[in-house]
Amino acid sequence: MSSKDVTQRQVTSSAFTDEYINNNYGFIWVGGQAIYWNYAVGSDVVAESVRRLADLMSPAERTNAVTYSRALTRVINQHVLLGRWDGNYGDGIEPTRWVGSEDILRLWLQSGGQKVRYGQCWVFAALLTTLLRASDIPARTVTNYESHHDRGLTSDGTSVLRQFDNIVQRDEDQWNFHVWSEAWLERPDLVQPADWNAVDATPQEPSPLAPGQPYRSGPAYVPFIRSNVQLANYDTLFILAEVNARGVCPITGQPLQIGTFVVTKKPGMEPSLYVFNNPEIITGNYKIPTTKRDSESASPSFPPTYTGCEREGGMRINSVPPNPRVGEDFVITVTEGNVSVEDIVIRMELRSYMGESLGFIRNFTGTRRVDVTESDYRPYVDESSVFRFSVGVYNESGAFILHDALRITLEYDMVQVDAMNVANTIAMTLTYTNPLSVPMTGVVVNVAGPDYSYASMAQPDIPANGRFTSTVTVQCGNNTDSNVMIPVSLDSNETLSAYGSGWSSCSERSSNGGIVMLSEISLLQVMLLSLLTLCM
Repeated sequence: MSSKDVTQRQVTSSAFTDEYINNNYGFIWVGGQAIYWNYAVGSDVVAESVRRLADLMSPAERTNAVTYSRALTRVINQHVLLGRWDGNYGDGIEPTRWVGSEDILRLWLQSGGQKVRYGQCWVFAALLTTLLRASDIPARTVTNYESHHDRGLTSDGTSVLRQFDNIVQRDEDQWNFHVWSEAWLERPDLVQPADWNAVDATPQEPSPLAPGQPYRSGPAYVPFIRSNVQLANYDTLFILAEVNARGVCPITGQPLQIGTFVVTKKPGMEPSLYVFNNPEIITGNYKIPTTKRDSESASPSFPPTYTGCEREGGMRINSVPPNPRVGEDFVITVTEGNVSVEDIVIRMELRSYMGESLGFIRNFTGTRRVDVTESDYRPYVDESSVFRFSVGVYNESGAFILHDALRITLEYDMVQVDAMNVANTIAMTLTYTNPLSVPMTGVVVNVAGPDYSYASMAQPDIPANGRFTSTVTVQCGNNTDSNVMIPVSLDSNETLSAYGSGWSSCSERSSNGGIVMLSEISLLQVMLLSLLTLCM
């Protein structure tokens, strides 16, 4: 089946088409990091995957772009990718190692349709963006910070109302971030013009919420979410709650921050200019500011910091610097506001990106300043880069009487990538400095090369605070774009992944494009090898 049977060409400019349909390259915000991603829209593997997935849909699901985009969210998590969040990835591939869509889909096709192991929300979203673009549906990947997960939706969605008026239940989650996709769709079913629609392939809740129903989400019309139109269809209420739930802190009764930032890649930006703290902030597309905090979230102040349940005029907890980097010491300070107390307790807790507690690390008592060193948190950064500090004063019965909370997401330095092109060869020098005072072991470099090739290569240990340097050489194949972005990631046993990207051009091409070597050779050697090839 042709993808054009289920989509429409509602795009009004070539720049829009180039950005949201034809663009292979993306930048996805994942907590304190941003990932370069190769969407591989032009890949034969992607085209074949679109055809195979369409065969897994009913005729009704292939009726139009609205039903088709909803069906894609179902078939991706039902047939293509298996999600896992417990850290046990020994029988598959760790989600942080993926840097492109094509290799996941190739593994799926080669396995005869077995689910590829493993993905998390940004991997599901990136796959969905790829498949939407390859189906001629404009799409982009977006990240929501402080994302609420409503577990209480009934089949008609009405029970979500308690989230806006009362309290977020304790058995529900507030994720540090969540990633989904947006599809640009005309909505004749809603009598609405074309606009962005939220679609989410990450398995969260069945839709509708009932035994035996499939996991799928969207397309939820984003202008309806902003206007708080509580439409039961297309999971609009669920996504509305992700950004606009009105939860309160169970300790103080103060509002929780939910949907603090919604971000995506700026259109038209060359990959060589991508930086973590320069996204397009689209929070205002999803919510109308109703509080001072909402107004601050809509302003271009990024990356986000989280302050939780403080009582107005009461205690405040702060970090200096506000967004420390992995390996960096930082300071936690407490100001008392208009109260004076002695029995202060500061608790340091490790959190998963889904907001779950992974355990308390340490309590600090009787102090208003805590110097947090790299050695305090180093043993935990392989599990998460998210730490929650809470400060409280207890009464005689052990209950909090004053409270504030601060969630810190440690930022990672990016892998430095310097690329040079000689004829049909691109040489990339990868440089990364170990931010920890212990060696990084089990180091693996993952590369998504031209012509949608992929390689995962073991590397030597990186000494404590030592510098890693290696060179990847890739060849431009017949299908390689003139200008290419090559995403890389670096994994180890001690840290989460670090990411980077090379940006170069292909002046010549060969019939055997792809990644051909990774070694400790110099750029001069690469140039000599390339010139020798030209002379043969």
